[in-house]
Amino acid sequence: MAEQQRPEEAPVTEDTPMLDLPVFPVDGPLDEQTFFASTPPATGLPACRRLAFGTAGIGGSWGERVDADGVEVLHDVWASGFMLTDSAKKYGRAESIIGQALATWTGDAPVIATKFGDEGPKRDDTPAGLDRHLADSAAKFGGRHPDMVALHEPHMVTGQARATAIEHIRTLLSAGRISAAGLGGGGPEAQKDYINSGVFRYAITFLRVNAVTLQGLADTVPQARAKGVKVFAASPLHMGLLGARYDIIREQKPSYGADVFFDRAAAQRRVAEEAGIAVTQLALRFLLSMPAIDYVLAGASRMSEWLDCKAAYEAGPLPADVYEAVWRNAQQGSEPYVGY
Repeated sequence: MAEQQRPEEAPVTEDTPMLDLPVFPVDGPLDEQTFFASTPPATGLPACRRLAFGTAGIGGSWGERVDADGVEVLHDVWASGFMLTDSAKKYGRAESIIGQALATWTGDAPVIATKFGDEGPKRDDTPAGLDRHLADSAAKFGGRHPDMVALHEPHMVTGQARATAIEHIRTLLSAGRISAAGLGGGGPEAQKDYINSGVFRYAITFLRVNAVTLQGLADTVPQARAKGVKVFAASPLHMGLLGARYDIIREQKPSYGADVFFDRAAAQRRVAEEAGIAVTQLALRFLLSMPAIDYVLAGASRMSEWLDCKAAYEAGPLPADVYEAVWRNAQQGSEPYVGY
């Protein structure tokens, strides 16, 4: 299971402030009926399984990919009944690959979510800029407008620009141009501001709720759930720390590669080994078993990784003792803030 590549961060040093998080009590895993239940991600949309497919990997965020491979993966995703598909302008060729897959797909229509608002200094969150992004996405999807659109990195929109963007997104919803608006990452204080506006119906937590950190449970998750906003957990493998990028992260040492996260990852690998579960599947099933999480975004970059995701889902919720062990390991030691 691959995950979205992010810009480089400042490395963790002795001066990096550490979070003083509360100890979260184990909440107990979902039962099978709830785990496997399908629900609409937004009013008026078809019911979807709780495992959603993220397209950063097949779009090339982890290196050059072949479009035909991505189309094959997407067709298997949809044929297997996993209809919620998430993308973004910044995920390389992901939106174009979705368009290619839609053009030759003959089954039920998937629910397509994407993001608008560029990252970095070139982003344009004016009404005209957001409209242009929406039109660009629709063109790549073969003329189909996305069902759900999240504001990417919403913490980067500040002041009057934030208020203007919120009101324009409200207008897009009222006009029926999108069915639901969400938040694509962003710091918890910014997300709280957007959530309180009542415009956004889902919030994506990135790198802040998974098997090596639960810090999002202290802010974004309770903020969202208090307002009836659905929570999407992204990066179940913590940028590959619980997968194939362990050595790369160790060498680069970004904030999400702090020693505490490696210690927790090592502990989770031991749990997985003792339980006879692949660590990638343990990490994904942990989030899917968590009552506070509505959907989990898993971004496979090739068919073998997608089949690993699908097998994790089909295995169902983690046994209570394994779930509790993972939960407790995810809180050992203090940690730096991570997330976007």
